[in-house]
Amino acid sequence: MTAKPELKQYQEKARDEITRAVLSILGRDESNDRLIVFKAPTGSGKTVTMAYALSHAHAHPNRKEFVVLWLSPGKGGLHQQSARALRFFLEGTSMNVRVLDSRSDIEANPFPNSGSVMVVNWEKLFRHEDGEFTNVMLRDGETANFFTMLQNVTESGMDMVVVIDESHINLDGPKTVRLMDEIRTHRPFIQLEMTATPST
Repeated sequence: MTAKPELKQYQEKARDEITRAVLSILGRDESNDRLIVFKAPTGSGKTVTMAYALSHAHAHPNRKEFVVLWLSPGKGGLHQQSARALRFFLEGTSMNVRVLDSRSDIEANPFPNSGSVMVVNWEKLFRHEDGEFTNVMLRDGETANFFTMLQNVTESGMDMVVVIDESHINLDGPKTVRLMDEIRTHRPFIQLEMTATPST
């Protein structure tokens, strides 16, 4: 079995700074923007650093319960790669990783537990035509959808951290802005951006 990677000194410093930032704003006034930007060069280990930071925050005894929505870019299977990496890095911690690719993935567990890390391809998620979102996970219906799942998080009293991987890609585009605003109406969140070239 492959051993988990040991963080380098600069990664440990970033992990600790992100952990402190998350803990300081969990449960804070949700009517205000809550933003953390993790800027690090390509190839510096942003995913493992972020995974360890989130697990440290979730393991803190006095933290507010929270879930993580991990938005990965790309039109292919990058979100699946991200999920595999996160499962490896978070194995043995209080967090668990699941991929949301379809409505059935949500119906299987519409009430996420604290420590859930839900990985989604955000470029597929924000597609819409004629003013309506076209991804089946977002559509209204008789069964649970993405937004009702977020409402369940709110009703359970948990906070949410939205990790935006490679946030410089289309984050300011009108479709993405609309989707993020829609998510925020169902579950206000801490926006945690990861990028080598932040636009924020």
